[in-house]
Amino acid sequence: MTVEKIKCLYSNRRLGHNTTVTFHDMTSVGYGWLLPGWVAEERRVESGRIYRYYYDPDGEYYPTQKKVLDAFKERGVIVVDT
Repeated sequence: MTVEKIKCLYSNRRLGHNTTVTFHDMTSVGYGWLLPGWVAEERRVESGRIYRYYYDPDGEYYPTQKKVLDAFKERGVIVVDT
């Protein structure tokens, strides 16, 4: 799934006042660990806290990086921490 498709799927969500949303894929700084087609969403709330959400190529939601890495393992992907 592409960043644009994720934006379209989730664009009708209600966000808090002064919340900014950015989307990232494996080409974004800090997200090179994502596989092709995976997308990360960052929501920065007024306090400055950042919430991250992840989506696989089918648009399925994963709430944490650990859940994403677990999904990689389930699919037979070997993740090497360098």
